[in-house]
Amino acid sequence: MARTKTAPRSPKAASRPRKTASRPRKPKASENSVRRLTIYQLREGYGAREILDELGDRDDVEHAKCKVAGLDATLVSRQIEAHDVTWWADIKKLTRTKLAAPKAQSAGAALIVSVDSQTFVIAYGDGRHLIPASAIVDRFGLRVALNAVDPDKLRALDHARVDAFARNTREQTTIPGSTRAFGIDVAQDLLSAVVGTPSVENSALGSWVVGKDAVTLPSAKIEARALPDLLRQIADLAGLLLYKAHFPWVDNIRPIDDPETRSKVNDLLISKLASGEYLPNEIALGLPDIVEWENVAGFRYSSSESGPVYDQPDLAVFLAEIGTRTELTVDKLRGRRVFMIDSAGSVRGISAWKCLVAELEDGVERFALHNGLWYKVDEDFVAEVERDYQRIPLAAELHFPDFDDGDESDYIRRVAAQQDERFTVFDGSENLIAHGGGKSKIEFCDLFERLHGEGCRLVHLKRYSGSATLSHLFAQGIVSAETYLSDSGFRDAVTAKMPCEHQPNAAGFNPRQSEVVFGVIQRQGEGRPHMPFFSRLNLRTAVRKLEGLGFRVTLCTINDLTPPPKKKPRKRRSPKRRSGQSKSVSQKEAK
Repeated sequence: MARTKTAPRSPKAASRPRKTASRPRKPKASENSVRRLTIYQLREGYGAREILDELGDRDDVEHAKCKVAGLDATLVSRQIEAHDVTWWADIKKLTRTKLAAPKAQSAGAALIVSVDSQTFVIAYGDGRHLIPASAIVDRFGLRVALNAVDPDKLRALDHARVDAFARNTREQTTIPGSTRAFGIDVAQDLLSAVVGTPSVENSALGSWVVGKDAVTLPSAKIEARALPDLLRQIADLAGLLLYKAHFPWVDNIRPIDDPETRSKVNDLLISKLASGEYLPNEIALGLPDIVEWENVAGFRYSSSESGPVYDQPDLAVFLAEIGTRTELTVDKLRGRRVFMIDSAGSVRGISAWKCLVAELEDGVERFALHNGLWYKVDEDFVAEVERDYQRIPLAAELHFPDFDDGDESDYIRRVAAQQDERFTVFDGSENLIAHGGGKSKIEFCDLFERLHGEGCRLVHLKRYSGSATLSHLFAQGIVSAETYLSDSGFRDAVTAKMPCEHQPNAAGFNPRQSEVVFGVIQRQGEGRPHMPFFSRLNLRTAVRKLEGLGFRVTLCTINDLTPPPKKKPRKRRSPKRRSGQSKSVSQKEAK
């Protein structure tokens, strides 16, 4: 091994005695400090005893009382014996290797500490799973982080869009910045986690802090003796409202993680369903996904192929099908399916719980059930969204007939024929406009009307079947308007599909003289469309974008005269069944 050479000491230096340390060397900070902490807060009424009671007499869990900087604490640990990794079986199938399978082993610990009547859990490894979810204060870490970080030095955000598509997004930047540096819509998105650099006054938390349910300090160097003061600082930060100055939108819509609150709204929902005392715009049965109605043959609520088939989802019919309402439970609704049958005979089962759309009030509190999840909506925010919704004008110049057609396409063509060729029809796959290269195409609108001057009217119609339908309607309006405004090639392609008398003014196009109409086909439809809160919120975002482009936005409601859902006649089956043919929907889905 090569050795590093050093210059010899001079004779004069060698004659001097070496200095020896007169005092013990000062320990490095890393020897007396912990570098990473993940801290949860427990709900009132939970402490070490309650946690141990819920864990019970488990063989893989040990616990002991201890002291942390003079505080009484309880350490709970868990270790699972080493076992073969599950993915090794696939490797053996691919390679036929004779190597021994690697072993996997998991371990975790939870240090339960109380300070000033508040109890915290410091989790290590898989220690979080030693604490029941019902015991943890939800979004505790998020509140700590929002109050602790410099609002202009955010590094990452987790956020979710509460609409029919339920998108979850994580964004991070190479250079810290404010929320403007991220693609978050503060009027519609839920913030679930934040990573940022602490402000100067909170620099003791380290160079960055992560907040979700827990607050994580990945780079803090906290001396063990300073832990009580750190916990007090974190508790104080959680109780502050400083974040409202820079993040006022955070509490507009919050997912309900508290089991007690969730249980309360579940009970309220079941009570209304069991009694039948609810309004159509309060609780409804929709579909969480986009429905292509031209491909839908019907719906049923039984897994049996012999079950009755209906034209469209209906909550009253569903409740009658599944049996006595007084026996309803959330678990029963989660286990039941709404089966959608397409024109090819394929069947897709969707959890009835995910199909429920509800907006309930309990005193001054407002709750919304969307895609199987409960949310609590701030009452001031509800009022703000409602005011904006009521401000959207109705399309006074449009007088559409009632809907009693087989599908949207038949209705759209009937309207165009009855309006003395006032409109150009752009509905249907044959009228899609190529854009963006490849096979990408855009549905421009359903009906186009040329207006005086340099304006036009783009009419988008959808038959209401739930929030997913409305989300698709509003997204279609935004995409088509943006593309028509920004892409002259797209405008030329649109014009080429019109008869000469309908073509817009060749001199140019002015969005400020143009209008986007959102029309909703629904039962008892008159005046302003009935839509759930999150659809109104989604509409507000769409209106703001379209008005920012210069368009005027209006609404119209088309009365749906389609009879209530009825059983469809079933084709008589041959008594013989081919070999291997499935006997029930559930068997098909199992395959």
